[in-house]
Formats: sequence, structure tokens, C-alpha cells
Amino acid sequence: MIRHLITAALTVALAATALAQQAPAAAAQAPAAAQQAPASVQKASSVPEISADTSKIIVATVNGQPISRARLDLIWSSIPEQMRAQYATQGGGKRGFLNNYIRKRLIIQEALQVGLAKGTVPDEIDPQKEAALFDLYVREVVAPQVITEEATRKFYDENPSAFAHPDRAKVRMILVSTEKRAQDEAQTIIRDVMKDLFTIKMTGGAKAGALLATAFEAAAQKHSDDPSASSGGDLGWVTRDKLSPRLADAAFTMTPGTMSGIIATKDGLHLLLIEDREVASNATYDNARPAIREYLLGINAKKVIEAVNQETAKLLAAGRVEVFADNVE
Repeated sequence: MIRHLITAALTVALAATALAQQAPAAAAQAPAAAQQAPASVQKASSVPEISADTSKIIVATVNGQPISRARLDLIWSSIPEQMRAQYATQGGGKRGFLNNYIRKRLIIQEALQVGLAKGTVPDEIDPQKEAALFDLYVREVVAPQVITEEATRKFYDENPSAFAHPDRAKVRMILVSTEKRAQDEAQTIIRDVMKDLFTIKMTGGAKAGALLATAFEAAAQKHSDDPSASSGGDLGWVTRDKLSPRLADAAFTMTPGTMSGIIATKDGLHLLLIEDREVASNATYDNARPAIREYLLGINAKKVIEAVNQETAKLLAAGRVEVFADNVE
């Protein structure tokens, strides 16, 4: 089912995080980059004067835009401690991290250039907003080079069962357990609840449906012995196989907006409220496309990272970057 694809697509978040942080392994693969600026980066002809105010100490400029030591320290402190340790042992430390951050800043500048956001990227931009802009560029500009429309369509055509869902119903339930009390007591409780709810249904007029739903939720919270009581008896969307046979027979024959009579099972006495129903169907390609794309991004994360590295290499070669390595602590 398509829900499974959406669950699997959560791996994209992990991939995006790795892309945004530019892990130290990338720096380790290029020893020169780990110790000094990349070959295409110009070493500063003169080092800016050191100041006690780290916001005024410049560690690099990227196409004329400065990166202060304060900015670098902020980003450095925002990455996990384990990653900082990896940089220290195999990624050139904070200088290696700066080199990777320069690549990220180039991507962000390009994102602005192609219109993914308005304005400029100030030195003090929130790291999370910066990461979001980086991620947006990767998804909208770089990823389509890897995850093409043809690949997305092919996956849809070759996996029809992934986009089908059976009959399902949105159900609320009240259970009065006969394991916790005598049968007569359980019957008295469930009958009183049903009587109150039917009275609301019959006297509610045009608002009867909404009033019944609200009252049913309150009654479930007060009287139900099912774990769903805390959420007003809400079972969510369920398929027939998720309910016992007697409950399923009721749930999948009732009209949405109606309440069942008392249904006895081995667990006790039940009332059901059917909030909605959906018949079996297949998701259209247009509806399924976003989930497919996220899924394919997740399983092709390595290729996407390679494409990002190629993109940053091009931007680095064409850009104007100066690094003041002596200003990095």
C-alpha cells in the first residue's frame, strides 16, 4: 500500500541531514581539502585583522559574502558531537568542516540565484533555515537528475499493488469489558450509554451527526475499557481484518454517521460509530507521485549525494572563494 512507501520515505530525512551536514568522510576522501582550502579556492592575499568580536573575524568569503568565525562556531556547535569527533580524527578538524560548509554555502547561493528563495543569505541566518534551503535545492534541482519522471512512472506501473487499498472504515468504539465486571453490570452500563447517545441522535435535528460524534467521544473517554478510550474511542482507519468478525460485519455494512446497536464479543459489549467509509480503489499516478519520489530519493541517496558533490565542484570551480585558515580556531 502507498502508506508503506511513505513510511519508507522517511529515510529521505536522514539522507537530507547527511547532505546538509556534509559529513567528514567527504573531507577525508580528499586529504588536501581536509588540511587546506580546495585547489579552486584562493588563499587570502591578506588576513583580516583579528578582533575580540568573533562576528568581525572573517574565516572565508564566498563570492564576496563573508563567513565569520562566530558563524562558523555556531554551525560547528550545531552538528552532533560524534561528527565533530570524526572531523577531529579524519576530516581536518574545524578547517575541514569549513571547507565543506563553503560548498554548502555555494549551493545556498545558487538556490537564491535560481529563485528558490528571495533575498540574500546573511551571515547570521538560522542554521535550520539554511539547511532547509539547501535541502530544497537538492530536491528541486539536483534530485531530478537522478530521480527522473520516467523512473517515477515506471515504479508506479510496475508496482500496482503498492497503490491499492481495500475497503476501510473510520471507526470509534466503546467497549464495556465483561472480564472486569459481571455481565449484568456491563449490560446496564452499555444500555445506558446507548440510550443517551440515541436520544442525542434523535433530538439533535440538523446538527445530530456532529452532536452524536461529540457525545460518543465523551462517552468513550468515560466508560470504554478499550485502550482507545483516551482518544475518544478513535480506532482511525481500519480494514476488515483489523476487527473481529462481528465488529467487521457491522462496520462495513453501516452508513457513515450512524451508530451500531450493542455487539457482543468475547471481550465484552461494544458500540461502534462509523465516521466515514472508503471502498477499495487504486491511487492515481498524480496522487501517488509525491510518495514515489520520496521513496526513490531514499533508496538512491548515495547517487543523490554524488550528484550534489558534482554540483558543488562546478560551483567551486566557477566561484570566488577565499579562506583565511589562520582565523579558524
